[in-house]
Amino acid sequence: MSGFGVTKEGFKLKRFDDIAGETTLAYQAAFGSGINLAPESALGQIKAIHDERESLLWELAQAVYNSQYPNTAFDVSLDHVSSITGVTRLAATRSKVIARIFGDFGATVPVGFTVSVLGSETAVFETQTNGTVHAGIDEVQTISFSAAPSSGAFTLRFNGNDTNSIPFSATDTDIQNELNALSELSDVIVTGSFAGEFTVTFTGTNGQSEQPLLEISNNTLSDGSPVTPAVTETIKGFLPHVDMDMIAQNTGPVQANAGSLTVIDTPVSGIDSVINLLDAELGRDTESDADFKLRRLDLLQRRGTAAIEGIRNEILAVPDVVQAIVVENSTLTTDGEGRPPKSFQAFVLGGDEQLLAESIFKSKPAGIETVGSISRQVVDSQGLTQTIKFSRANSKDIYIDVTVLGNTDASEGPLYPQNGDQLIEAALLDFVQDFSIGQDVIVTQLFTPVNTVPGVLDIDIFVGRSPSPTQSDNLPMAISDIARFDSSRISVNS
Repeated sequence: MSGFGVTKEGFKLKRFDDIAGETTLAYQAAFGSGINLAPESALGQIKAIHDERESLLWELAQAVYNSQYPNTAFDVSLDHVSSITGVTRLAATRSKVIARIFGDFGATVPVGFTVSVLGSETAVFETQTNGTVHAGIDEVQTISFSAAPSSGAFTLRFNGNDTNSIPFSATDTDIQNELNALSELSDVIVTGSFAGEFTVTFTGTNGQSEQPLLEISNNTLSDGSPVTPAVTETIKGFLPHVDMDMIAQNTGPVQANAGSLTVIDTPVSGIDSVINLLDAELGRDTESDADFKLRRLDLLQRRGTAAIEGIRNEILAVPDVVQAIVVENSTLTTDGEGRPPKSFQAFVLGGDEQLLAESIFKSKPAGIETVGSISRQVVDSQGLTQTIKFSRANSKDIYIDVTVLGNTDASEGPLYPQNGDQLIEAALLDFVQDFSIGQDVIVTQLFTPVNTVPGVLDIDIFVGRSPSPTQSDNLPMAISDIARFDSSRISVNS
């Protein structure tokens, strides 16, 4: 037994070969050196069985020993030993999505109403609460003029169809009749005048849904100088619907890109259709042993060395917190963002507000002020009420337009695949999903995921904070901003 088991150097495992050598000597000492222990002999096979059993016991002893230490423990044993220092494994979470559910006004969407992505057996989402379909909204558009005309006329165009010429002297009823005379319109109501503006309301069969924007054509209006009409969408029309939070039935990063959640799995009377306008917020798998060990080590190293890092780590431990950043003002004057002297401000994405306040209070230094737009009360161990403030990270929607030249000549190299545009979109989404708070959008970095698709010969990428971006420069983010990406805001054309 000497040299094996718990030693000064730790646990030393007695392996099968060690055991087999020891038992051979023991058998020979007991039964004589001439005993037949050949593997094919009966006694040799019995000995081998016992050797294997003892070897398994030694391996069990090693596993028990290793389970006491975070670096060598695994699975539940790792959870147990890490809990001693207050560090717990990140549990699996479910993807979340906002679904727009259409149906009859007043229809009820029950708890457990399920919808899924076409062709996917795992992308199934369900409601957690009841919902009621709201009334629809009529589309409203406004026709305004740079001045009141005294001569001339203009024409309105709807879906490619033109009205008759509308003179400067026309009334709202005249314009209403002209619009309703078009083949696709019949329930339009027009009010107003050239002196102000005309309000166009789409009702009846044309109401409660978004309509194409009216266009101006053949304009000759004038008041001595040209008068310019313009059309704006005042109220976007919607069918009767309700927007509801839904959660994936399975844990992990279950994907549902914008517009893909369309299959109703549990039909309900009065509910017609469903769609998600934005991508699902992805869940996560249970933290792996390797990631847990690295995060635990990082947490323990930071806790005693930097108060700001300690506060941030406590915030990150709150359920459903995705990201957090803590900014301090360590000076004796108010900083440029309005933070008073000796204060800090936490910017958080996700998590319950009360739990966040409690985590900040538990980790913040005594006498240091918290700053933020959200204020919550926390009762300390003495029964005193403390006010804790923090802020939400500022989400900035980012639009990406990609134009690629795809190879169509096999002699020139790999061909651009037929679904290349979709592959580029998926590669971009995968690349940007882990952007952190304060991280700038660097355009040159976006070329990397695009180039993972074969057959790409040339790339143009434009980014911006509004549709149809034309900027090819980087988009800087403030320290409290986070760039948010969605398949509905990524356009790829080849």
